[in-house]
Amino acid sequence: MRISYIEYLIYGLLIFLNTYVVRAVIAIIEPFIILEYLVNLYFLLGCALIIVAAFAIRYRLIKDSRSKYFALVVVFLTLAEVTSVIAHYLQLMALCYLEYFFFLFGLSFCVLFSVLENKNDKAFKLVKVRGV
Repeated sequence: MRISYIEYLIYGLLIFLNTYVVRAVIAIIEPFIILEYLVNLYFLLGCALIIVAAFAIRYRLIKDSRSKYFALVVVFLTLAEVTSVIAHYLQLMALCYLEYFFFLFGLSFCVLFSVLENKNDKAFKLVKVRGV
């Protein structure tokens, strides 16, 4: 499946905006970072998470509607990672709870995705008839 120029423009704009947000988050926590190389490492981590999220959304657009759970797994685990970094350096306990919330939602969507992708499994049949 080919990607149109509009999709390239949209993905490029989203990656640019998210990279700007990653840089803004790093600017907020930078005074609290002791080791200088961690700033670059967190920037690379943020860019890698953005690329993985873009691939997950692309996978969602290519595959059928069951794959929406895969995109939700990536989104919630990415949010958990970002909030954990912010919570650690700003020492905000509320963000730690938000991180656990995002992480548990990501894992629950991961279970749904794995069950719904395996149509021959008994778990899929139980979920399909609402037996679980």
